[in-house]
Amino acid sequence: ITYPKELPFRYKTFHINDKPEVTTEDDYKKLTLSLADLHAAGKLAELEPYETFPHPTLIVATDTFAMRDYYGSMATWQDFGRFFYRLNDGRDNLPDDKRKLVHQLTDSCNTKNGKIKILYDYLKKNTRYVAILLGIGGWQTLDAAFVSDKGYGDCKALSNYMKALLKEAGIVSYQALVYGGEEERESMQMDFPFNAFNHVILCVPQGNDTTWLECTAKNLPVGYLSTFTGNHHVLLLGPDGGHVVVTKGCSDSDNKLGRKAVITIGDNDDIHAVADLTYSGYWWDAEVRAINDKPKSQLDEHMNKMFAISTYAVTGYDIKDTEGNVPQKSEHVLLAGSGAVRRSGKMMIVSPAIFKRITSIPASHEERKIPFELRQTYDVSDTILLNLPPSYIPDALPKEINLQRSFASFHAKVFVEGSATMKIIIAYHQQHGVYPATQFADYVKFCREVNSGLGDIVLTKND
Repeated sequence: ITYPKELPFRYKTFHINDKPEVTTEDDYKKLTLSLADLHAAGKLAELEPYETFPHPTLIVATDTFAMRDYYGSMATWQDFGRFFYRLNDGRDNLPDDKRKLVHQLTDSCNTKNGKIKILYDYLKKNTRYVAILLGIGGWQTLDAAFVSDKGYGDCKALSNYMKALLKEAGIVSYQALVYGGEEERESMQMDFPFNAFNHVILCVPQGNDTTWLECTAKNLPVGYLSTFTGNHHVLLLGPDGGHVVVTKGCSDSDNKLGRKAVITIGDNDDIHAVADLTYSGYWWDAEVRAINDKPKSQLDEHMNKMFAISTYAVTGYDIKDTEGNVPQKSEHVLLAGSGAVRRSGKMMIVSPAIFKRITSIPASHEERKIPFELRQTYDVSDTILLNLPPSYIPDALPKEINLQRSFASFHAKVFVEGSATMKIIIAYHQQHGVYPATQFADYVKFCREVNSGLGDIVLTKND
């Protein structure tokens, strides 16, 4: 890299032992970095499972820069935030008809939170996301009047439009730059200011609390960011420049999947089941992506792939959403199927594994050299009640399972409850972290044991 020697030029390396060489010739400096024998990063199929992608990386930045007629500095995060704020300042003015509409919608509401929700719901119902990259559109927002007229914009434009709606209602808000993505939480380097962002969200200060708004999503409740931008470092943009803050997100204890089922065995060894599933945090995000805004045909297809029974059909389902600091999604599902029961003489052998496996089994790498990462902490809890058929009693129960590792735990047990019911309890906990390569073989073995589950329940006919 060749650059004028008076230009404030910075660099930072990752996973590179050698320092770049910097030489000076006349009025220029030259930075030279040479690497050899690198592991190819592009062929994902060749990567080791759960790899942390520790590939050699070089990032560079200048302290001063210009974009068209706009001059800025990124010597500090505050300087960089000041440039973005000035670049977009004054573009949040609404046309008269929208100003009147804001007052029609909110003047009768007596709370700040109520007004935020009204205007956020209006935004979601009346705009859509379209990426605008013309001119300096990747940096400078379309003004609020454009979005008001056209009904679309990118993340900057929609958050700026929401900011304008709130301003008309007397509520102050600030845009924030963020790198969105569940796997990119460390893209923003605290000690190296540079343009490390791909997304813009909105922040509404409320005393000791803050309401964050994702203005491009149709499915998120007010104040909830999802794993895409929740618990991320962001650059908050204000008149005095940028401020590094952390967004509100789910705590590890919020990432829960609860599954309950009541199974009844029919006269022809078919089964009928009533299942209730509850998703929150990380699991809520995943299920929202899978089913929200989908036509009924795709919903039906999704429901008919949710369970582990060899042959089954969902005969009915009901889906409900509960808003709150941590939203929840609940699904009540009715299904009927076969293949979970087989016979041997007087014995009835039942496979109670109605729900799909909790974790996948990664490919084993005996010569693993790279640490592996589990990106989420979460819990899965299963409770299954098995109604025994008439005249059958338990004969052989699976052994209790207790697996405890640093990266995860798994517990499973079968209980006999009364004379006609059995209960299966399963609890799985995964712990986010980066683990040494030496533990990977044990992780693979652990996943195999988890997916093997408890095994079958043997019942005997009581004559």
